[in-house]
Amino acid sequence: MISRSLALLSLGSLVAILALAGCQTTDTPEAKTFLVVQLDDSLKQYDRVLVEVYDRADTSRLLQQLWNKPLSSPKTDIPEWDMKSFGTELFIIKVTGFRADQVALRTRIFYEPPPGHPTVTHDSVEPLKPRNWLTSLVPSEGNLSPDFQPDSLKYQIKMPAGKSSLTFTLTGAYAGVILQVNGESVAPGVATKVIQIGISPDTVLIRATDLGTGTATTRYYQVIVYPTLPPDVYLADLVPSTGHLNTQFTSQNTLYSLYMPADEDTVSFLPTAIDPATMIVTIDGSSLLAGQHSKVITVAKGATRDIPIYVTRGSTSAFYQITLDHTVRSSH
Repeated sequence: MISRSLALLSLGSLVAILALAGCQTTDTPEAKTFLVVQLDDSLKQYDRVLVEVYDRADTSRLLQQLWNKPLSSPKTDIPEWDMKSFGTELFIIKVTGFRADQVALRTRIFYEPPPGHPTVTHDSVEPLKPRNWLTSLVPSEGNLSPDFQPDSLKYQIKMPAGKSSLTFTLTGAYAGVILQVNGESVAPGVATKVIQIGISPDTVLIRATDLGTGTATTRYYQVIVYPTLPPDVYLADLVPSTGHLNTQFTSQNTLYSLYMPADEDTVSFLPTAIDPATMIVTIDGSSLLAGQHSKVITVAKGATRDIPIYVTRGSTSAFYQITLDHTVRSSH
């Protein structure tokens, strides 16, 4: 007969003890063998713990479900089970923990006893990972650049001509993800409130928070929305003193990168408004007279720096931006 024996399974925060108990006296001609599953108190943190016994020869065949609810006292909650009910001496015990609509823990305990020597081995515990990401992010105006990817956190949108407001519709990785746009909660799949875009770029901050791990874990997304140009206020030309633009300057393209030569870290600009007599150009905070170069601007080697440019007539302004890029070597 199999006498009482214990096997200890240590899985990080999880400790599971399985015991086979045998009892035989002169009054009982045949001993009964019981399975005892004891789970560590750390499993009380899960919303639900599922304990099942599967046939070792065919792991898809469920023999018994021992437990399927929260644990209040894991070492005593699960009752002893008569081994005869399993119909086999070879079996697998699966322990699965669930928290906030996701699998938080999964392990398998193998029972394959040689004669007189019950043993327990184990697979690995699946780590609990937060699902704090978006699966979609759709603006009502313009297009995201780059295209949306759950792991890409920074985007920009250039507003179409004549548009000055937009909304976003977004969804999380699962129903329990908490979504916020500019600090206000939003429902998945429902458009946000209207966001007004002024004469300067506006940054929309999006937060996706998962509480499923027991600790709030947040991923932050950022969308910079660039305003459309007014119809009669814009630059006719913009010439840098060094380096080269990523694309030829045109009045309607408002965003550029300037690649700096490897041996230079300063640059100035000569802007030309479409009507220099009535318009003021401001570069990096300094207003310029018609035909005047901007102040000298420095960007450290290996770094980038955004330079704002405004063209203003009265209360109407147009916005451009040059990103000085000293991380890519210019051949000019």
